[in-house]
Amino acid sequence: MAAGLRAIQATTYTFERHQPNGVKTVLDRSGCKEKDLKRRYVAEVITATGREEVIADWKLARLGAAGTCFLIGVGGVALLTVLVLIEVLF
Repeated sequence: MAAGLRAIQATTYTFERHQPNGVKTVLDRSGCKEKDLKRRYVAEVITATGREEVIADWKLARLGAAGTCFLIGVGGVALLTVLVLIEVLF
């Protein structure tokens, strides 16, 4: 159950993403001089990249936790199977 919950979190949660070429940001930059325009565009790209990195790290952490939970579950089932076999055979 925990593995499924973590995997669902990683794959279905959506975040508001910052797009440097979005309509709002382009309109905000439209009144700038060319020199300022390039600087603001680069700043927007760096900001968007930083935000995407944080989101990617969060999603990868959730997928890693899902994998760990899955391995613990499989290990538990294997251990219980061994214990039942020992009980039956001896």
